[in-house]
Amino acid sequence: MEWQPHTTPALKANSTAVEDLQARIKSLEAMMPVNHTPLSKAHNSGQQPVGTITVKGDRCRYYGSGYQSGLFNRVQNTAKSMLQPSADPDLWTLVKEVQGLWKRHAADAASAPTSALDSMAQLRDQLPEKDVCHFLIQSYFSMYEERLVVLHKPTFMPLFSDFMAKLPQSSSGIEPQIYAAMALAAYHLQSSDHSHRTAAKAWLRLSPFAVIEAWLKALPRRARGQVSILQTRALIILSQQARGQHIEEHWQATNALVRSAMILGLHRDPAQFKSFSPLQADVRRRLWWSVVEMDLWASLSYGMPAALCPEDTDCMPGIRPDAVDLSVYLSGLPRDSCFVIQDFLARSLLGRLAIINIVSHTLDEASRTRLKQLWGEVEEAMKDLPHLVESSTAPMDTGLKPVVIFLKSLHSTLVISVERSLAPEYTPNITCVHSATEILSCLALLAPGSEETNAPEPQLGQFLVEFMHGIYKALTLICMHLDHFQDVAETEDSPWDSTSLFQLLEVSLQIFVGNVAFEHTTLKTILALSISTSLARARSNGWAEKNVVREGLMATVESLRRRLSDATKPAEQSGSGTADVSLDEIMSLESAFDTEAVVDWPSSDWLLELDEAWL
Repeated sequence: MEWQPHTTPALKANSTAVEDLQARIKSLEAMMPVNHTPLSKAHNSGQQPVGTITVKGDRCRYYGSGYQSGLFNRVQNTAKSMLQPSADPDLWTLVKEVQGLWKRHAADAASAPTSALDSMAQLRDQLPEKDVCHFLIQSYFSMYEERLVVLHKPTFMPLFSDFMAKLPQSSSGIEPQIYAAMALAAYHLQSSDHSHRTAAKAWLRLSPFAVIEAWLKALPRRARGQVSILQTRALIILSQQARGQHIEEHWQATNALVRSAMILGLHRDPAQFKSFSPLQADVRRRLWWSVVEMDLWASLSYGMPAALCPEDTDCMPGIRPDAVDLSVYLSGLPRDSCFVIQDFLARSLLGRLAIINIVSHTLDEASRTRLKQLWGEVEEAMKDLPHLVESSTAPMDTGLKPVVIFLKSLHSTLVISVERSLAPEYTPNITCVHSATEILSCLALLAPGSEETNAPEPQLGQFLVEFMHGIYKALTLICMHLDHFQDVAETEDSPWDSTSLFQLLEVSLQIFVGNVAFEHTTLKTILALSISTSLARARSNGWAEKNVVREGLMATVESLRRRLSDATKPAEQSGSGTADVSLDEIMSLESAFDTEAVVDWPSSDWLLELDEAWL
């Protein structure tokens, strides 16, 4: 049979090129199913817009479903029009002065280490006093191992006591873990007013993490297959965000840590293997849960999938019959276990892992149904979540308050992720606003009062490191809600009225300015938060946006100028300041921390750059 070319009924010998193309399109449409949804309608059907893609020249960057890029996109037009020398010379001059002061402070903070150590033996020779070492280790356990059991206190502390009783002359297997845990606690103590602050800063100047990382790289491949090495790596990765690591690199590191744990077999239930003693099995099981928790939290912050699927492991926790009840633990009664919080979190770990892997993708009807089911299971597992109370009305045990604040903030962050996936409209629903309010309320409870000048407690720094992206998310959502607040019926008994929400935004901004601006965020972010809050205030009340934004920026920048001036005076008096920093050579602040500058500030596009160096 002779082959005949396919022709369409509409295609004729004398047809024009346009008619030919129309006929071919009509033929293709006839081949499509009747219930086919056009692509344009699919994008408008309420599905989750996954992530942010930024294109500049020949560079393309995907940022996950994080909210910091959304914050900058929200304020970019206002920033571009106002933050230029010709637009407002007075504001520009003040911002330029603050930029120079910030750069000077950053240079002081990033001063070179006092000595170039290259071995564990040198670190051992320069250990602080024993009481300082014990305090740093106890601080690490109180800040981290309530939730992440990396070192396993019952097995670690006897080894630590033996080590400190008589320092070994040769390398010890527990050394890297001791030095890393001390450094991790020191990072949060260095900004506080604790009596051991000076010793903590001196320990950090020895660059213990750099020494440990070099030691890890020098290990032969066979030596890396030990649980103790995985514990050391986990401590290094835990410290990354406190040391200013970008969230992308942190997410990649936690992904790799999960895979390394699987190579060691931690993803298999140790109860299935007779070679492990009960204590060894508990160490492996809890370390595995902690590694998965770290990756889950990095994925939630970055808006990207986790490394693990629930089907890949049979060592996932559930409700443990021998676990101490959370209410008993938080009531201040004698605590029989140091793993209460991890056991509580373990009840929802499997569901939270599945949720993260769903919300990082575009949702179809089946995944939406599955997400609702999983969220119901997580809510059931976290039903004993303690209430967050105001410290002024019901004082809380200072040791328990950070735990309660962490649990409430974790739950609120999950609520926002789930709700924004199910209802991704521009204006957030009231559930998202309530959860965002919870996060900022937690921040306010940890921070000193707005009029206080005392240094923040270490728990505040830790909270900011862990929940910074959740705070950005909360601030952005509340501002988006207040943009249209005048169109929303306000109930008399609602604690989320516009006055309270604006007050909460102002308190949060003052916390950034007055206490933690230097170590945990950038000048661009603080100015963006100020602009976003002012825009919400103007839109909510129908005021002129430019005047309100200028007033807010002037107040924020003036507060920053006073704060930075006070911070640089002690360094100048002690002779350790960087006097060679010229205020006339204003570059991007991020150049003090990163290997390359984003742009030459004061370019008019300074707030439009969505680059790795400052996201």
